[in-house]
Amino acid sequence: MDPGRPGFSATPFTVDIISVSIYSNALPCLRAYDCTTAVLPAITALALATQIILLGTGDPSALSRRAGPATAIVVDGRAYLVDIGPGVVRRAAAAYEKGIPALAPANLTHAFVTQLHFEHTAGYPDLAFMPSLLGRTQPLEVYGPPGIRALTEHVLAAWNGGVAVNAHEITPGPVYRDDKIAVTAFSGGYRLQTADRRIVVASGGSQARIVVGQCNGCDVLIDEVQLETARQLAELATRARPELLVLQRKGAASEEQLGRTIGRLYDGRFVIGHDLDIY
Repeated sequence: MDPGRPGFSATPFTVDIISVSIYSNALPCLRAYDCTTAVLPAITALALATQIILLGTGDPSALSRRAGPATAIVVDGRAYLVDIGPGVVRRAAAAYEKGIPALAPANLTHAFVTQLHFEHTAGYPDLAFMPSLLGRTQPLEVYGPPGIRALTEHVLAAWNGGVAVNAHEITPGPVYRDDKIAVTAFSGGYRLQTADRRIVVASGGSQARIVVGQCNGCDVLIDEVQLETARQLAELATRARPELLVLQRKGAASEEQLGRTIGRLYDGRFVIGHDLDIY
């Protein structure tokens, strides 16, 4: 505990893949090895049937440690992807190699795209073709805003690999349900409801009032932030009241600078995500 920061605490935990720091109520510690006071037992996250794995937390910059935007929601051994940025299949393979069987490339069968920007979709050809070469036997189901069908047709035509992909153009509202998950789309994001968690994934194209309504005390809110939008993001999160806010860093600001700024503006628990973090 930092005596100069009442209420400051953070929990690092290791899940065989990476150490994660959860920050609470003030200036966050910035890496797991900086933190000493536990506030959220690791077993809480590990006991959940639903896992969130950050496959990519980068922006358009080419950073070796950050693949393009992609998040995996794993429910009872089944994976659902939100966004398919550059490097998505290889990051999934890395998670598989570290002990997440659902993220074996051949198991990647469902993806939900928040927006048709390059950084959110540049991994599409790899997702369409590579898992099929590695043994995927069922069609890839891809959901996204209007234009996803045309993008899919161009991707398939470019390589003519004979893979099966079904593209679903969606509008706001329920878009998918099976025995593990229910997915609701909104402008620039999705709400994913499982038996034990309500997760909202937003993007830079999401309107604040819609994100607030979709989250409304959700378990986890994942959103993009850069230094210039930190105040707006903090205000959004304060109104949305997530149990945990997971931030994907954008722009040139350092992680330390961004963390300090958010810590001054937002009283809830938050973390600046890194590739292969698990929550």
